[in-house]
Amino acid sequence: MDSVYFFIYFYLFITGSCVGSFANAVVCRIPKGISIAKGRSYCESCQTSLRWYDLIPIISYILLRGKCRYCKKQISFKHLLFECFGGLLFMLSFYCFGLTIETVLMFFIIMVLTVIAIIDYQTMNIYLSTILTLFILVIIYQIFIQTEFMTLLIGGLCISVPMFIFNLIIPYSFGFGDIELMFVSGLLLGWKNNLLAGFIGIIIGGIYAGYLLLRHKVEADGHIAFGPFLVLGIITSLFYGTEIITWYLSLFNY
Repeated sequence: MDSVYFFIYFYLFITGSCVGSFANAVVCRIPKGISIAKGRSYCESCQTSLRWYDLIPIISYILLRGKCRYCKKQISFKHLLFECFGGLLFMLSFYCFGLTIETVLMFFIIMVLTVIAIIDYQTMNIYLSTILTLFILVIIYQIFIQTEFMTLLIGGLCISVPMFIFNLIIPYSFGFGDIELMFVSGLLLGWKNNLLAGFIGIIIGGIYAGYLLLRHKVEADGHIAFGPFLVLGIITSLFYGTEIITWYLSLFNY
């Protein structure tokens, strides 16, 4: 049995690293307006089209010693990290959810959330294409687990509507992409866990913003990328939301 699980985890790591490699390409291409469906991968330094053997996740990076085969320029270490992250994430999803369709869907949902967080951090923008991809995956997931429609609707509105109203009172306090993200998050998590996700994101984001203000790295009326903190809250709530809420209520002897 142990050998069976070893091969399962090995297969999941390889598959996840391939998806991670593709997700990394998405992070690079979407902000530049480059189609992710057309065109071969290329070196960012010399623009040379890469061969299939240059694109084997993890292995190619190690064999090439982190350099382009053609121009010998250093390849960003983030490519290797993303590929390893994808592999480890698929393994973690299997560990948490077992050999089910839920495992596959959760893996892709978290990968898309990660892409959203990284792009937002780099560009201060959450692209509609990534939100729509997340929305489709979440709807498919909810079809499989058969959650009631009203539960989904309340979850989607419980954070996004207050954020939208707050935006009307204080313009540009939240990006519209943040509001869309929390709507889709509510469809995934339900209202309780989505409230927790929003709370975690706002608290950690507020602490980070305070740090930037104290270090004079941002003006008082400046903006920060809020998506990464919301994504952190969503993923935390996705895996540990019920436990955190139960622990919190136990403090009041409920």
